[in-house]
Amino acid sequence: MRREPIEHLKYTKSAKNILKGFVDALSSSLDREFPYVTEWQELNSLFTNKYFKKPFILILDEFDALEEKFINQFANIFRKMYHARATVQKDIRSKYMLHGLALIGVRSVLGIENVTGSPFNVQRSVRIPNLT
Repeated sequence: MRREPIEHLKYTKSAKNILKGFVDALSSSLDREFPYVTEWQELNSLFTNKYFKKPFILILDEFDALEEKFINQFANIFRKMYHARATVQKDIRSKYMLHGLALIGVRSVLGIENVTGSPFNVQRSVRIPNLT
């Protein structure tokens, strides 16, 4: 399990720089090298058994600091990985090592607007009063 703050990307305007910043933060946090990705579709390759030997839980802190279009892109990619693990053959399913995801922020992911539907099966928001 790893908590990764991404608030430092909030003023980034290009998808390429968002992806670079995300990979840099992931590499730094985990003390390992990941290849740079330049397209959203390549992001899922970072969470495969090529880079992780054990199941991995990713916690993205301050996720809601990103622009909404980038929040939607991340959400869609993570959702595709979830579906791939849930619906494909066992040998393909076992290549994805991202087994859990927590998106932390002051806004709820329930508010993410997506024309194709909700990017997550969200049951409820958790409100934690008096958290500092």
